[in-house]
Amino acid sequence: MEKIGEILKKTRKDRRVTLEELSRNLNISREIISALENCNYEGMPGEPYTSGFIRSYSNYFNLDTDFIINKYKDEKSVEVLVPDLKMPVAINPSYYVYFKYGFTSFILISLIVVFYNFFYLQTNLDEIYAITPDLENEMIALVEEEDLKISLKRLEDFKTKEQERKKLLIDDIIKSKVNDSLSKNSAVANISEEINEKTIVLKFLGDTWVQIKDSKDKLIINKLMKMNDEFILDASSYYFLTTGNAGNIQVMKNNKIINKLGKKGEVLNAFQLSSDFK
Repeated sequence: MEKIGEILKKTRKDRRVTLEELSRNLNISREIISALENCNYEGMPGEPYTSGFIRSYSNYFNLDTDFIINKYKDEKSVEVLVPDLKMPVAINPSYYVYFKYGFTSFILISLIVVFYNFFYLQTNLDEIYAITPDLENEMIALVEEEDLKISLKRLEDFKTKEQERKKLLIDDIIKSKVNDSLSKNSAVANISEEINEKTIVLKFLGDTWVQIKDSKDKLIINKLMKMNDEFILDASSYYFLTTGNAGNIQVMKNNKIINKLGKKGEVLNAFQLSSDFK
């Protein structure tokens, strides 16, 4: 006995109507029409939509719609009354073997992965902590401050060594000229003057940024100097100084204040500084 889907499908093909054409004319999706023709009611949206689709299909081809609907209901009632019979399935004992070895392999692989990740992370823990992130703006200021402290410490050491060197030179001269006081005094004065003339001391009267390059354009200092800081230069050469506040920089020679580099707030760019500065 033909089912509803077979009757509908046969009628459509006899009338030479394609699924696309029928879908367009009935305004029903192609998938639903295909499901009706194959009696695949599980893919339908359910009642009463399925009955409505069948009725529209039947009316389109001028079939006996009441007969078609009643036959559809009979088919559905038979499906409800006669449940699907489930035949016993023979179980292959080898499946248990495959399952046992498969499950055991999965456990072993999981344990290997866990232990590998654990020991790998522990082994490379030092490398992880050794990674240094980029410095934030606040950290840059701290680093510059630390560099400034180191520069000041080096400056203090340099000044101390210069003073010790001066003292040793003067002591040697005094010992060698002990019998001639006039010669001694003259020699001491000449040595002190020579040492002082070989250096230019920059004293900072306030927090001031300064950059100094030598005659070969080699950078000597590029720092924010604090109030009362001092920086010593060799007066035998000349330098190029750049600053944003020349009035905060005082030049000293022979332990005497010569002059300031400029006015308060004056900007100097590559200003030439040498021993003849006045």
